[in-house]
Amino acid sequence: MKISDSLEVFVPTHIVNADSDPYIENKMIEETILSCHSSLNLEDTRFVVGPDSRFETSHPELMKEYFSYLIKMKERLINKGINVHIRKENSPTLRRNWEQFFKECKKPYMFFLEHDWKFLKSVAT
Repeated sequence: MKISDSLEVFVPTHIVNADSDPYIENKMIEETILSCHSSLNLEDTRFVVGPDSRFETSHPELMKEYFSYLIKMKERLINKGINVHIRKENSPTLRRNWEQFFKECKKPYMFFLEHDWKFLKSVAT
C-alpha cells in the first residue's frame, strides 16, 4: 500500500503582514511542501493549500494577488511531480479551515503542515 492511499496533507496559509508590508510571494509555502514531500517520501500524496478567507473582505485586491501567486506555485509544484490543490472555498480562521479540511478529507489520516516548517532529515516510510 502506498502512503498516498491513506494520507492527505493540509497546508494552511495567509497573507503575511497584510496591514503593514504584505508578503504575497511567500516562498516558505513552496519550500515547506518540497521539503515535506521529499523528506517523508510522500509520492502522489495530495497537498491541500487553504488560505484564510478573512482577507477577502478586508484586503480583496491582496487576496486576488495571493491566489494568483498560489496558482503559479501550484503549477511549479505539479511540474515537479507533486500533487497540489489550492482550495478556493475557505474559512476566515486557521481553526475553521482545519475543521473544514477534517470534514472534507476522504483518507483515514491527515497531516497538518504549517506553511513555514522545514524538514532537515529524511524519514523512513
